[in-house]
Amino acid sequence: MKHLSLTIAVLLPAVTSLTGCATVRTTPYLERTESAGDSLPGLTYSLPMAQYDLVVVRTLSECPGGQTNGEATQLKFSIDVGGAERYVPGEAYTLDSRLVGFLKTSSLELNYYASGTLKSIGVQAEDKTGEVIANTAKIAAAGLILASGSPAIAAAVAPALAASDSKAYTTRAKGMITTTKAPLQLVCTDEAVANVEAFTKADQALKDEAEKLREANQRLKTLTDEITLKVKRPTDRKVKAEWAAIIADQIRADVAIRTAEKEKTRLIEVLSVSQTYRWPRDFTDARSNPLLETNAAALAKLRKLVELDTPERLDPLTAQDALQSANDLLARKAVPSKPDGRVIAKAELADMLSLVASPTGPAPKLPKSCLGAAANVDQCLLYHLNLRGSPLDDWSLGTPCDADRRPAGCVIVRKPSDVRVQHARNDAYDEGIFIREPMQGVLVICRDYKAVAGVCDRQQDIAKFAPINFPQLGQLRFLKFKVPPFQAKDMGIFLAEDGRLQRYYLKSTKAAGEALTASVASAANEIGTALEKRETERRDDLAYAQGTTSRELAAQIAEIENRNKRKTLLTEPTPDPLAPIREAAAEDAVHVARLEQQLTRRQLETAIGTGDDAAARALLGILRK
Repeated sequence: MKHLSLTIAVLLPAVTSLTGCATVRTTPYLERTESAGDSLPGLTYSLPMAQYDLVVVRTLSECPGGQTNGEATQLKFSIDVGGAERYVPGEAYTLDSRLVGFLKTSSLELNYYASGTLKSIGVQAEDKTGEVIANTAKIAAAGLILASGSPAIAAAVAPALAASDSKAYTTRAKGMITTTKAPLQLVCTDEAVANVEAFTKADQALKDEAEKLREANQRLKTLTDEITLKVKRPTDRKVKAEWAAIIADQIRADVAIRTAEKEKTRLIEVLSVSQTYRWPRDFTDARSNPLLETNAAALAKLRKLVELDTPERLDPLTAQDALQSANDLLARKAVPSKPDGRVIAKAELADMLSLVASPTGPAPKLPKSCLGAAANVDQCLLYHLNLRGSPLDDWSLGTPCDADRRPAGCVIVRKPSDVRVQHARNDAYDEGIFIREPMQGVLVICRDYKAVAGVCDRQQDIAKFAPINFPQLGQLRFLKFKVPPFQAKDMGIFLAEDGRLQRYYLKSTKAAGEALTASVASAANEIGTALEKRETERRDDLAYAQGTTSRELAAQIAEIENRNKRKTLLTEPTPDPLAPIREAAAEDAVHVARLEQQLTRRQLETAIGTGDDAAARALLGILRK
């Protein structure tokens, strides 16, 4: 028992010093070799990020100088945004696949999605075995809520008409129809105006003919039901005529729809530009608010549709002669004509009067690049066309917590110096795994000039995608994996394709004391058994050697005695016959005494070596000196 206790006491520090801690070592994927033929150790895993492929169509949809639904028209570009998201590799980390830790039985398993992003990690240390379960998650395709619009130029104020006779009405109205005094601004070319009007008519025709086709379809369905129920007979002449008329209406509406669609397609090609954007390009751009800028080719095409000019507007010559009511003028039979002599229809005059600029009315709300002497075609176009994208998440709605008070919904911001913060962007090894929990949010597209500090307002969007999980917007988390000596741990991390943590475990099936005791006791028993076997073999070898030596010494003594006997018999008699015998006996006695001394010591060593007497072992030490 003392022997075993001593072995454990000596073995424990030795095994502890050899074992060390098993751990995974993680570093950011921030290194590469100069040559393509050189390699670096380790395995990489990438966390996902949401990436959009956006298609933006910009279309000239309205020109200044007219009126729609009683409001002045303005330069307007409609925006249609389409696209879909997918999850691609974002930030990457490198794992040291050696699983550092001497005398450790360890395993490492990584599983990936088809996109290359991490699906699961399984790490086991000591004799634990684990199973990495693959989990997949599909994200429904995002829908789009599209809207369009542009800043409105302040509507002009209509003048009042003074009560007077018909001649006065005519005179004053002619005086009002003058060249505009509106500021220089971006307007459509004559060709663009005609194309926009044609597009509007084709679009309206498409809607009207579609309604006619629906009506014809309903009539045909009603007639079919009546014939089925025998309310009407298909052989009746009137029924046949009705049937033929409905079919003719369907054919006519279908032809008109095809014509309108063809015309719209042609005009869209003339009035529109389409661009494709990818956001984010990589993880460095993953948390940005991208500027969806109009490229040079698109700008060049749209530049041909506009020019710097003054839109057709009316301006009263004098405030004193401002007419009291446009309705009074329109009620008269005498209708004024334009300076070129062309007769003005009442409807056209109503539009023109509604566009009269008030001397005290507000100026159009446009930047300097779109008005007056500083107007610039390209800059003004970019003002109307450039868009901004913003991934908005729930954290953006929260406010940082104050040191003194923490209202509900506030966010605690941890500083880099906080001991709880694990830095992932240095080149030091981190003993664990990094993951990033995604944040749910929406991608919003707005006009760049409406963005506040480069961020779209949720209420000012022109396109809003369905909510999804944005891994790149979430908080980076560190899951430590370090296994001390004599412990067995197993860690598993399972991620959905959008980065959501679906399952995580870190477990040990043995308590630290239990594992330590079992490990040391097992090792001590093995060493004790080996020592006992070695001692038995040593004793057997010693007994054999001692027996051999004793036999050799006894043989030498017998040989000496026999030689003396032979010598005595062969020696001639002398005056003192005992003298030679006494001399030889004296010499041999010394030699025999020495041999007997060796023999007795061997016998004593043998006797002492087989016992546990401490005194005998001490005597043996003295005899061997």
